[in-house]
Amino acid sequence: MDNTSHRLHQTSNRQEGIRASNKAKQYFEQVAKSHAYIANVRRDFLQKTTTDISRKYYRIRIEDLNISGMMKNEKLSEAISTLGLYEFRRMLTYKEAFYGTKVELVDRWIPSSKTCSKCGSVQSMTLSERVYICGAGCGHKMCRDLNAAINLNNAPNHKIRAASAKLTPTDRLGADSPGRSRKQTPKSSGYAI
Repeated sequence: MDNTSHRLHQTSNRQEGIRASNKAKQYFEQVAKSHAYIANVRRDFLQKTTTDISRKYYRIRIEDLNISGMMKNEKLSEAISTLGLYEFRRMLTYKEAFYGTKVELVDRWIPSSKTCSKCGSVQSMTLSERVYICGAGCGHKMCRDLNAAINLNNAPNHKIRAASAKLTPTDRLGADSPGRSRKQTPKSSGYAI
């Protein structure tokens, strides 16, 4: 019996009111436990990473990504959905009150990874290209992600806004996070990019 017909058989049994066997119950419990374990590992990683970033840096700039648009790409959708990018942003934002950080969003339409951080020329690049090589003649060669981070740090002020944790109608990510004050610790004067 192939997987599709097995699923159809399970569905019809459930619809007919036939109870699941003990083996089936054990299997579904095992699957639920493994999914819960993976979710807990992801949540733990995000908590530790955002706490570490918030403790080290005062100003944190992140790119306002078009996640719903990225999810439409069949090749990227599974990888994007498992990353928890919105949760990462939400955690950074609510930790502003705890650590005294300032989380800023850079406009999603700035071509940060396609712009030369040295001369400012914009060129098209595929996602598979991981090294930025300026085609305008300045000869700048750099890791694509580092180049994008430099461009985000140097973004013009009119393309930057404060991050927030709650949903709004405009970008579904709006107002200020609920704040509880906490004793502030000294920070590095560097920037997280």
